Amino acid sequence: SNAALATELKLEPNEYTVLNTNDLAQLQSLLKNKLDFINVAITQDEISFVVDSQTASSLRATDVQAGWRLFKVDAQLDFSLIGIIAKISNLLAERAISIFVVSTYNTDYFMVQDDKCSLTITALSEAGYHVKQ
Repeated sequence: SNAALATELKLEPNEYTVLNTNDLAQLQSLLKNKLDFINVAITQDEISFVVDSQTASSLRATDVQAGWRLFKVDAQLDFSLIGIIAKISNLLAERAISIFVVSTYNTDYFMVQDDKCSLTITALSEAGYHVKQ
């Protein structure tokens, strides 16, 4: 079933950084790079990027939080699939691990701080998730 597939997670190898910027022009140069993962959010209040930390170091930012590890829910998610990230979030919240969630059209991702990565993998594994590294 799709729900069973949603227990497959992949820990991406890079460290990621979340940053705020007021310089949207940087996006053009970012998109020229062949990056494994980049998330861009633009609202009337802010522009934020999630990008690997090496790339982030070359960007102009007003606020930076580095040291994130990225987990991918390794299944193409149907919009009718309910509660996958909620279950993971609750499981990790019980262990005082906060997550930063990013969703694309097909896929859910979540990030945890690097110092919580081992604890996250242990908690997920004990709850029946399979984490590929």
